[in-house]
Amino acid sequence: MRHALGNRLQELGQPEAAREHLIAARSLYRSLGAKAWVINVENSLASRGKQPSPSQDMDFTREEIEVVQMIQEGMTNKAIAKRLYISVSAVEARLTKLYRRTGTKNRQQLAARFHSDRTGVTV
Repeated sequence: MRHALGNRLQELGQPEAAREHLIAARSLYRSLGAKAWVINVENSLASRGKQPSPSQDMDFTREEIEVVQMIQEGMTNKAIAKRLYISVSAVEARLTKLYRRTGTKNRQQLAARFHSDRTGVTV
């Protein structure tokens, strides 16, 4: 709950309030041993108030690259989920994360931004 609230407060332009909730969420995740969630919160804390620029070099996971490639091929969320053996909501979550990381708002912008940011990489 605090993680979600922290992210929402960031979106609303309240970075100090967001930081408080994100730090509390990180503590809880650490106590539970949820390493992936700790990393997720740390990424939120690190990106606080920053919008990625087109020239900023971002490290994408293999799966994120695959998702972008499938978007560029025109695949639906359902088709992507089927190919990756994950749920449609998991695809939507990955897309939301990619949108946030790249500063895009939709599939078309993501595909275009990824292509322009990763020149030299065939996507």
